[in-house]
Amino acid sequence: RSMVSHEHVIHHIPNLIDDMVFKPIDKKIARSILNLPQDKIIITFGCQSGVHNEIKGWKYLRDALNMLPYTKDRVELVIYGSNRDEEVERNVKYPVRFIGSVSDEHKLVLICNASSLFVSPSLSESFGMTLLENILCNTPVVSFDNTAIPETVKTGLNGYLAANKSTEDLAKGMEWTLS
Repeated sequence: RSMVSHEHVIHHIPNLIDDMVFKPIDKKIARSILNLPQDKIIITFGCQSGVHNEIKGWKYLRDALNMLPYTKDRVELVIYGSNRDEEVERNVKYPVRFIGSVSDEHKLVLICNASSLFVSPSLSESFGMTLLENILCNTPVVSFDNTAIPETVKTGLNGYLAANKSTEDLAKGMEWTLS
């Protein structure tokens, strides 16, 4: 209808993430449905083949987790998008729960809402959908300050941007965000 664009084809590209689906729900209810402990810090990491995809930065998260000052009974790591991996379990000082592939967005909303913190130590992201999904559920996120991530994550507002490839800063950001 515009005089400027009336002779041009206009395409509308909708938001990739439905903010009517990805929204906050009660953390206790989400944890209860997923059978997650109510009294622990739940740190989540999620992506397809995340622990085996070097670009997703699993080794940085593994090392940062082992730097955290919390006792073993205080934290649980939840990994979705990857199947159980005994090597991961052996190399992290906290209990690890693998959820496997998640194709149901309502289950993903529960995971995002059950989390105390979502960590994405990705070395390269074109968009970072998992970050935005968690942010829409009011779950703080920690990620590296690289590629497109700073467009979504704002330190002090919805999470923490750690210096790229710095395990120490990733651990600092996790501890700072949880406190």
